[in-house]
Amino acid sequence: MTEMPRIELTYRLTALIILLTSFFISGTLDISMHNTYFVIAKVHITIAIAILYVLFSLISWGIYKIGRSLSSMLNWLHYGLTTICLIIIIALTHKLTSQPATYSDYSVFNEFEEYESNMAINEWLAIILVILILSQVLFLINIIRAFIVKRKSL
Repeated sequence: MTEMPRIELTYRLTALIILLTSFFISGTLDISMHNTYFVIAKVHITIAIAILYVLFSLISWGIYKIGRSLSSMLNWLHYGLTTICLIIIIALTHKLTSQPATYSDYSVFNEFEEYESNMAINEWLAIILVILILSQVLFLINIIRAFIVKRKSL
């Protein structure tokens, strides 16, 4: 067999980096949906993302071990899209949750500007989230492709 794909190592290193940075993250993400208010610690979100990367690594390793190969281009496209989307989502949610409350300049106009700014950020978050979900579909397509394409003879 050929050497182990580098994408698996990349997934593992990314998971390790995310886990290490989760120790330095504090705060919560507050989500209000249909009369229910969710409060999720950012540490838990980063740990879940790290577990996701470990899962990608295990799937890549498993497919390699059974003698199939994933498309390198689709692997790197999936990794790049997922990582970039997650970085943008983390940055935008940090901007949403870390706005300082200043009451000295309170006016209805400032409140309206802040509301419009938050709605624009939410629209971008929705677009990035759709791209993130589509990149996961790309990973599924790559897995299916690995089982459809014939094995190369050694």
